[in-house]
Amino acid sequence: MTESNDQTTEATLQQRIVEIEQNIVDVINNERSSADISKSIAAAETLQADLAARIEQLRDRCLDLINCDDATAQATMVDVERLEMSRSRLALGLEKARMQLNAAHLAESKRRFDQQYTAAKEQQDQLAVEFATTYQQAVNSLLQLFQLASAVQAECNRVNSLAAATDGEFRRFPGPELVARGMAGFTRSTPSVLEVLQLVDLKGEVMWPPRRPSLAASFAETMLPQHHPGQFTADWWKVCFGVGSQHDRRGGPII
Repeated sequence: MTESNDQTTEATLQQRIVEIEQNIVDVINNERSSADISKSIAAAETLQADLAARIEQLRDRCLDLINCDDATAQATMVDVERLEMSRSRLALGLEKARMQLNAAHLAESKRRFDQQYTAAKEQQDQLAVEFATTYQQAVNSLLQLFQLASAVQAECNRVNSLAAATDGEFRRFPGPELVARGMAGFTRSTPSVLEVLQLVDLKGEVMWPPRRPSLAASFAETMLPQHHPGQFTADWWKVCFGVGSQHDRRGGPII
């Protein structure tokens, strides 16, 4: 009964060896998905464990002097060597299969990235066109609005100054922005949009607020010395001696 069971076990084991070795060869030589490779590797690892258990079982049997004669022991050792060979071959195959699994993971990751990259790039390029058009239109509209609001505010301020000089006149204009926002005045926490907001075009050029000369530049202009248009020309001597004015130093008319 034991011998019959052993034959059945050996036949089943041998059939598994043949099938799994073929699967490993197929995985190594052909492109397979990581899921298929993982499945083949798992089956091979299970077979390796079964082979190790079977080899240990047969070796123990060979060492039994009472129940195993010399001829049976010799035959059993042949089976052990054959199973050891299968196990070693399978170990080498598994090493290559794991390399294939890593390569498959990398290839699949690359394909997933390429798909996501292509989809994201398409979204980016489509929105870039819309952004360039819509943003510039919005900036242009706001720029026109701000310029008009600034001009109207200046007119309101002018009329307010007239009201201040008119006896008994208490009416004042808050200005278009304050009216639009329903506010009585600007504060640090709620400043004027026209004062704090900056509009730039797509190139980063500031379109609002309008450029104003710095205080230092304005002051420097007032400090420049006055000069005659001909001061730095070949007629400089006329400037120095007053020639060219309505009357020269002799009191006579200009010749």
